[in-house]
Amino acid sequence: MIADRKNALELLSGCLLELGLWLVAGALCVVGTVLGALIGGAVTPESGGPALGGLAGGMSCAMIGILVIGAWIIVKQANRGRRADAMFAALGLPARAYYWRGRQAHGSIHGRQVDVYVAPQGMALQLEWYVASAARTRLSLALKGALGHAAAKAMKPEWLTLTQSPDLNHLLATPFDPDWARVLLADESARAAIAKLCAPAPGRETRALNITPSAIYWIVNALPDSALTLDNARRWLDDLMALAKAAERVPAPANPAEEYAVEQRARVGRGQGALRVALIIIAVWIGISVVCAVPVIAIIAFLATRP
Repeated sequence: MIADRKNALELLSGCLLELGLWLVAGALCVVGTVLGALIGGAVTPESGGPALGGLAGGMSCAMIGILVIGAWIIVKQANRGRRADAMFAALGLPARAYYWRGRQAHGSIHGRQVDVYVAPQGMALQLEWYVASAARTRLSLALKGALGHAAAKAMKPEWLTLTQSPDLNHLLATPFDPDWARVLLADESARAAIAKLCAPAPGRETRALNITPSAIYWIVNALPDSALTLDNARRWLDDLMALAKAAERVPAPANPAEEYAVEQRARVGRGQGALRVALIIIAVWIGISVVCAVPVIAIIAFLATRP
């Protein structure tokens, strides 16, 4: 019950912060309207009435439009947060805020640490999964189209041969230990999991898979909002678990690699200091509002002193 209340408060605080930012944006429109009316009236007092009325009306409509769009984004964010939390709860992963617009979940599934991050990316999502695996080496796999021809040409020729099987020929591989990578990619279960996790996706969606010394890391950019479902999450988790087991099952790499500190922080240390970041953003917005209001106050004071 306490965890549910905490999640609800985190989600509410994120929505309120988003609302506050949009209200400040609306207030700036009001300031612009007043400033434009005052300046226009001072410059052309004999003929500025109707024109200034139209200007004020247009600015007011713009402000209303901004607030409506902001409200729609807030509702969409709240619904997405609830769906993500329900998905994480069904997987047995406690969820919490990821800064103020995303969600993150951490826990243990079948004895393996699992860390997940979901964040807005324009009108779509960025999804990141980490599943613990003692691979003790590195292997990066990405779609050929996502890297481009220049990146493909820069790769070593022997790397390009790692993914020449029919189910992986749409991928490019960058291994720390090519011999270990060949053994892993020869494993049927590993190859099947990689093929599904890195399957070509429609639209702007891109996927990349990285095996690190301590975890399997999978990132999806421009994921459609509708794809964030429990069924998909279970399939993704099953494939990541299969790959994590395969990475530990094959013979250990001849030249083991160690996890970097930045890799560990990226996996388990994100979102810390979110309140501090939120307060800084609020302070910046308030500062902008004050800066915009000072000229208005100065002009009003100047006009009030005129005969």
